[in-house]
Amino acid sequence: MSFASVPVGQLSAPVLAAAFGTAAVAVTGGGVAALAMLMPLLVPSLRRIEVNRDVA
Repeated sequence: MSFASVPVGQLSAPVLAAAFGTAAVAVTGGGVAALAMLMPLLVPSLRRIEVNRDVA
């Protein structure tokens, strides 16, 4: 996720909370954040990062 999405979320949260309820917005936001953090695990090259400690 980008830092540009933080102000968008902060501006849209009150409007969405008024429309859908605070709990629904909080749970949905947490789910989206968790999904964004777990998505890199689906990329095989990121799971198999090798550290080369032989370089002087």
